[in-house]
Order: sequence, then C-alpha cells, then structure tokens
Amino acid sequence: MSPAQTLEREKAAGVFLSLDDENFDRAASYIRYLAEMERLEDKEDIAYIEAHKDEPSVPLSDVLKRLGLE
Repeated sequence: MSPAQTLEREKAAGVFLSLDDENFDRAASYIRYLAEMERLEDKEDIAYIEAHKDEPSVPLSDVLKRLGLE
C-alpha cells in the first residue's frame, strides 16, 4: 500500500471513529452491506465461470480485430 493510501485510510478511520453512536451504527451497517454485495457478486462470478469453463475461448487479438481495434 502506498503512503498516500495509508494516509487516506487513517483519515477515513478517524472520521469513522469520531461519529456519534447513531451515525457510527449507520456507517458500520452500510459497510457490512457493501461487503455482502461484493461477496454475492463474487459468488455470481464464480458460478458464471464454472458454468462456462468448458466453452472455447477466443484470443484477445481476434476480438480486437473484429472490433477494429488492432
């Protein structure tokens, strides 16, 4: 993690910890919600990959040619 990222995290933690109880609970609840959404998206991605793992792949160079990007 870069020093800038570390400083940003420290600032965010300070703001989070300075909240009153009601707003702290709201923020913590929202963080849990976001974490759950991420977990569900990962689960969907894994299921999609598993369902399509035996399909043939297309080289990226072919896709770029078809799109006129190469």
